[in-house]
Amino acid sequence: MRVVYIRFIEAAQSYSATSVHEAADLVPGMKRKQQTQFKSEPSPKKKESCVSEMVAKSLSVVEMLKLGKVIHDRSTDIIQLYTFDVNQMSWSRNPQEVEFAIEKEPFGIGGFRRAFKASSTTLGFHNCKWVVKKYLQAAVDNIEAVKQTVEQHTKKVVQMHMLAKNIATKLQSELAKEDALVLYGETLKYKEVFMGKIEGGEFVTIEEFLEGKFTKYINNNGELSINDSEILKKAESLAHFSYEHSEKELMILDMQGSGYDLFDPEIASRKLIEDEEVLFSTGNLSTTAINNFISVHNCNVYCNLLGLQTLLSGGQDEENLMEFVVALSGKQLPLAGLLSQAILKESMSVQMRLQ
Repeated sequence: MRVVYIRFIEAAQSYSATSVHEAADLVPGMKRKQQTQFKSEPSPKKKESCVSEMVAKSLSVVEMLKLGKVIHDRSTDIIQLYTFDVNQMSWSRNPQEVEFAIEKEPFGIGGFRRAFKASSTTLGFHNCKWVVKKYLQAAVDNIEAVKQTVEQHTKKVVQMHMLAKNIATKLQSELAKEDALVLYGETLKYKEVFMGKIEGGEFVTIEEFLEGKFTKYINNNGELSINDSEILKKAESLAHFSYEHSEKELMILDMQGSGYDLFDPEIASRKLIEDEEVLFSTGNLSTTAINNFISVHNCNVYCNLLGLQTLLSGGQDEENLMEFVVALSGKQLPLAGLLSQAILKESMSVQMRLQ
């Protein structure tokens, strides 16, 4: 009778040349092979595709038959897109050319711009609906009246958006650091926005279209736009956080959007003018808007989760602002007339509420 020894090796174990030779020594009759060195090679990394997989569109019979005819090209615009990197504090120097089909009629008109829906077939932009915002002529006149170009103002609009996006992201990271994100719930956020230059030299902004109902939560003058809601409380906490995070130098206002997605913020700064240039935009109502918000804001549970200090009304700042406006009016600056009227009007409104 012949006895055979069998050795079981688990699959999880790694094989080496020496283990094979050991098995040959244990099993009678098994020939020992010449020793070979095995070199372990790292597994190749899976190359990620930079192109998203296309999902086949469900075509109706009418659309199928339409493909039997020549499809005429839609009217499109080639827009040069510029991006702002808030980490590097710099604008891209080489724009990306993107083809957009912009609808003829605007779906919304504000005090400064008209909003048009747009689509694109350019890779990276083809999976989203977009909004192209163009300036009204009256807005262009106001921008030029304060000695700015439309390009400069558009850059400021994008920079304000990216600043608000940065602070909103910082709020989320602060909550995560304190293990309070679960209690706080979903946070408000801003998406990407680009400065665009259309053929012919017109400057616009391009941003992702937001589905859903539009709601304004806080005005640029600091007043609350709706009575009460969970998102309004979070919007107030974001404004409060931006004020404390900036060491009381500025506040995010004019919060509006669809659900938790916001767009077109305004920044109210403690200092309104620096080197004879209006900080941020002509919608900056400075300490008037900040004090207006403070007068109506009551810290809520979301402010508490962020560990924010209670805001105190700055009545003295109102007097300082009035003195500033008087001094501004005495200077021969082109923006004095435009800004002083708006600021004085808001200042009087705040003072009446504080009395």
